[in-house]
Amino acid sequence: MPKSSFQIVQAKADDLPEVKLLLDRANQYAAERAGTPMWTAMDYVYGRLERQIKRGQCYIARHKDGSITASICCNERAVIWGDASRDGKALYIYKWMKDPVRGKTAEAIALMRFACEEAKRRGKQVLRCDTAAEHDKLIKYYQRLGFKEVRRFEYKTTGRPGVLLESPAQSVLKAVKTKD
Repeated sequence: MPKSSFQIVQAKADDLPEVKLLLDRANQYAAERAGTPMWTAMDYVYGRLERQIKRGQCYIARHKDGSITASICCNERAVIWGDASRDGKALYIYKWMKDPVRGKTAEAIALMRFACEEAKRRGKQVLRCDTAAEHDKLIKYYQRLGFKEVRRFEYKTTGRPGVLLESPAQSVLKAVKTKD
């Protein structure tokens, strides 16, 4: 198997403009494909992304030429999950995305694999995430990776309906290993 042309690295502050561009491209693609964007409160999303990068919670697929084509953010707490966030057993993933033009599925899968391995390093057994309820294809993709719907809710920032999903990290790791 050829050596990959990218590495999974922690995003740094000077990566923020390119990660924002990645986010914008992924958001536009979702809007065109699903008829609704992934994120609507963009000022809020940009601010949150900047904080996640500063806190060392964002990881990227960086290519040899310096370009960034995919990302995932990992955190041990998530307000959106309420009391479940305090159980200490989960790693929360956010902004798992790839550039719809330049990104490859292998990069997104490598980032999910990284999140599974990060969960193990941190002693977490479960991966949790959320997505807008109208993104049926994304929800089905998460389900193919082993995620199960926990409950539906409403995003406080936008009023949009959302879905909370979780899976044992080992189940997701097995699923992404079959996608090599």
